[in-house]
Amino acid sequence: MQIKGQVIHKSEITTVWQKQLEKQFIVIKEVEHEEDYKNNALAIDFLWDKIDMLKEVEKWDIITVDYNTSVNEYKDKFYNSVRAWKVEVSKPDTSEGKFWESEEDDLPF
Repeated sequence: MQIKGQVIHKSEITTVWQKQLEKQFIVIKEVEHEEDYKNNALAIDFLWDKIDMLKEVEKWDIITVDYNTSVNEYKDKFYNSVRAWKVEVSKPDTSEGKFWESEEDDLPF
């Protein structure tokens, strides 16, 4: 599965469970269907070596994430899992300069 969206949260790396598993997660808000689905966001886990994929990712970046989903049962309760395996970052093009620089200045001072 794949989602393209904007990173609205990036967690710190944490150690969980008894196996000393390192985990980091991000929350992505889908931007392609934003008008149709106002709360269309997804939390995606990055485990072990996949954490390295998040080094270049910053909050508010537009990214595309390929991920797998699964479900686990524990004490008669079911838990969803969303785990990433590929990330592509779309950095904004800044080659034309900053958007706030203008050639004409109409300020009175």
